[in-house]
Amino acid sequence: MKLKYLIITVLLISVKLSSYAQDKTSLDKMFQTSLEKYKANQFEQANAILDFILESDSTYYKAYIGKANISIAKKQYRTAVLNANWALDLNPNDTDALCTKAKAISRTRNVSEAIEIYQSILKKDPKSVAAINGLARIDYQQKRYKEAAKKLNKAIKYQSDHSETLFNLASAYFKLKDYSRAAKYCNKVLKINPTFRDESVYTIRGACNNKLNNPVGAILDYREALKLNPMNPSLYNNIALIFTRQGKYEKAIKYLDASIKIYAKSSVTYYNRGLAYNFLGKHNKAYVDFKKACDLGGYDDACGYYQSLKKKLKK
Repeated sequence: MKLKYLIITVLLISVKLSSYAQDKTSLDKMFQTSLEKYKANQFEQANAILDFILESDSTYYKAYIGKANISIAKKQYRTAVLNANWALDLNPNDTDALCTKAKAISRTRNVSEAIEIYQSILKKDPKSVAAINGLARIDYQQKRYKEAAKKLNKAIKYQSDHSETLFNLASAYFKLKDYSRAAKYCNKVLKINPTFRDESVYTIRGACNNKLNNPVGAILDYREALKLNPMNPSLYNNIALIFTRQGKYEKAIKYLDASIKIYAKSSVTYYNRGLAYNFLGKHNKAYVDFKKACDLGGYDDACGYYQSLKKKLKK
């Protein structure tokens, strides 16, 4: 009789374990879907999936890391730290959770605590690419671009196809005015990950192409960036400046109009449109834009043009 009960108990445990394994597999698939949504900047959808995962299994710590990263993307750093801490309560030594917490803390300007976390990770794992990137980001934030590049070059030796490291290297070299090298690392990011969903990689490569006297390439890159973020007024300005230098003033005005629709308080944008109108001989429109730029402040040249046209139009 005891043997019968034992066999039944073992069978029940096996069924439960099998069910758990299936549930775990399903949750893992859902988590991967949430990551894809996150990478596509679909934060609300990603967050909804993670909430569902946690309702199904409150011990699935990776979901808290995912929620922390979404909070960082939305600049909700305290919420990010809270979610990272919940992940660490479930898995105290998880590197991803620690790095995510440190990343959020560094954005709150509590840099020393973030550095301590990254260094504690590197003591256990000197080749932690995530921790090295974290320290390099802090260097970058503090405008220590050479130090950031040095750390990132070390990280790339440990993992040559790490998109974040390559992108961070591109950013650092751009700040160091090494535009050829910055563009090279942007190319590597897009080769490894053609669906890279961060507009910045195209923005940086576009700026590099512009500096390297490749206006066609620059415009193509800025347009790709606009596909990812059509509400970024700076991208319209960047394209407009290239068209202005090429003497294509009507095209420049079209992009500056789009920029002003998004953000109507940029003195630089009104100044640039004023220049384009002035080159076209449309002095009345140029006068209005220069006056607006002057009134908004921060651009003395606009005031000079405004006063000059004011005298000219009175004659």
